[in-house]
Amino acid sequence: MFEPRQLQKFFALNAPRDYNQITDVEISRHLVYLFVFLSFAKGSSRALQVDSNHNQELVEAMVAQQSGRYLDAIKIYRTILDASPRNKDALHHFGMAMYALKRVNEARQLLRASLVVNNDQPDVHMNLARISFNEKSFDETDQHLVEVLRLTPDHAEARILKGRRYAANSRHAEAVEQFLTVLDSKPDDLDVALRLADSYEKIGKLQDAILYYEYILQHAPSDRKARINYALLLRRAGQLDESLKQCEEGL
Repeated sequence: MFEPRQLQKFFALNAPRDYNQITDVEISRHLVYLFVFLSFAKGSSRALQVDSNHNQELVEAMVAQQSGRYLDAIKIYRTILDASPRNKDALHHFGMAMYALKRVNEARQLLRASLVVNNDQPDVHMNLARISFNEKSFDETDQHLVEVLRLTPDHAEARILKGRRYAANSRHAEAVEQFLTVLDSKPDDLDVALRLADSYEKIGKLQDAILYYEYILQHAPSDRKARINYALLLRRAGQLDESLKQCEEGL
């Protein structure tokens, strides 16, 4: 991590010289610098973590990456790795830059190399879980989700993806457990509530499913898909008049 004096020096070097004439583009660029600066200063588990060597270069590369200048970022990462091949953070962020450029195989290789250096990196495992899920490599997805939840048991995104994997394998009772855990900490996540309602319906707990559809529509009354699903569920539960009413409202 950067020491405070190093952070101050970095930020001062990249600050605009004349705040009276700063442009919108410069404002955007310096907001990115500020994001990186505050991420380091915060020092939390979710902040950007870097090896003690090549701090300055890593920050410059991540600023470029956050700004969408992936090729500039990659050039810096390569320079760092030439000097320090086991720099886990350069390997990780280099991999994500390659993924942004749709270089999926190279991205996965770089992220895996970062885990060889240090396997206890929940963010790297989560990125590999996302990538492997998108590539339909579900066994690998499951392996990385296990690691994410071992390291950070309250990781909401990992639990959502784990729930989706359970649902895809018709393990809906286990999916319910994952979605309920997420909703306890993120009650406004209506997408998770919708997945939960669907899983409850799949295991035959229709009244629980109905309650969650009502919860969704209370917060998002214009959600047409939820309303139609709710109407179909009411029909299945034998509540025909209410089902018809919901169909009319959904049209």
